[in-house]
Amino acid sequence: MLKKTAKVLMAIIIIFCLVFTTVSLAVVATNFNNIGHFVQSVVLIDKFFLWPTERETMIEGMIHGVVGSLDDRYSRYLPPERYQEFRESFSGTYGGIGIYADFVDDAVIVVSTMPDSPGEEAGLQENDAIIGVDGENVTGMSINDIIDMIRGEAGTEVVLTIRRGEQEVFDVSITREQIDSPTIRAEMLEEAPEIGYLRISVFTQRTFDEFAEKMNELLQNDPQGLIIDLRSNPGGDLESFVNVTGSFTPEGPVLHQVNKAGETRSIVTSGNTFDFPIVVLTNSNTASAAEAMTGALQDNEVAFVIGETTFGKGIVQTIFPLGNGGGLELTTDQYLTPLKRNIHDVGITPDLVVELTSEDTEDTQLQAAIGHLQDQLQ
Repeated sequence: MLKKTAKVLMAIIIIFCLVFTTVSLAVVATNFNNIGHFVQSVVLIDKFFLWPTERETMIEGMIHGVVGSLDDRYSRYLPPERYQEFRESFSGTYGGIGIYADFVDDAVIVVSTMPDSPGEEAGLQENDAIIGVDGENVTGMSINDIIDMIRGEAGTEVVLTIRRGEQEVFDVSITREQIDSPTIRAEMLEEAPEIGYLRISVFTQRTFDEFAEKMNELLQNDPQGLIIDLRSNPGGDLESFVNVTGSFTPEGPVLHQVNKAGETRSIVTSGNTFDFPIVVLTNSNTASAAEAMTGALQDNEVAFVIGETTFGKGIVQTIFPLGNGGGLELTTDQYLTPLKRNIHDVGITPDLVVELTSEDTEDTQLQAAIGHLQDQLQ
């Protein structure tokens, strides 16, 4: 019996080591007493619990519990099927309803909807609060888990419970589609044909390729000024952010990352500059990598920022693949702008604050950007 128990204990310790891949076996052995109560609990359940148990289910429950104890809404465990969906979403293609969302005041808020997406066609609006998914109350759940519930196979249906302002709570039934939406839109403005307009909706793995193509098209029209619209951009892929941002800034850092040990890693690009003035548009839903781009352009004085103070997410999540095909997403770094400004929970203040409300009949922020550039060109 003792040998059997010892084998079970050793198996659990090995699983524990596999889950926490950065922890060596020697460290686990040295600190065995710190996890002894966990090992004891699993062995007791395995031996005495009346009904059958699945060890894999218990281990997954353990990981969920440990990550949940971190009290960090951005850290989470991704089971294998959700980890695969997450990877697909960063490639820019996934099954879903085509919305960008973030966590505001303990609720998941719709930041924006993609053009012609199921979410837009269903009438979802900016600042709608998602409080239920398929009849399940999602209050208290992490934003990442809620987004995972909303995503799914194209052709299937999801029912969202929405709270919109002072209206009564209501349900919206939406059929998921394969989302393959471009992340870049570019054009010369009809009302100001000398000014180029570049909209970046999110940063995915394909954003830089789209950017290079669209930017080249704009340059062929010889723009005298450029507006980069980062409003309601929730951030995304770090590499795409670096490549796009480095296309506008001089040689040097575009971002500093500070890890748990206090070590700073500076991300440096070879640099590039344009000989025309640039305006960046922001709002309160400009977040993460979009804020980092705003900060880099502002710090390097290559762009004038107009709009509203940004969201204030100055932390970085890292994905660690696990042996079971799942993944562990953890907040691992804080990022600082090139001038080492900490923007987490603070945001970036525009050079010119211009509010945009639902009562405005025109895009006052865009008009302010056009006016600023035209003044610069006189």
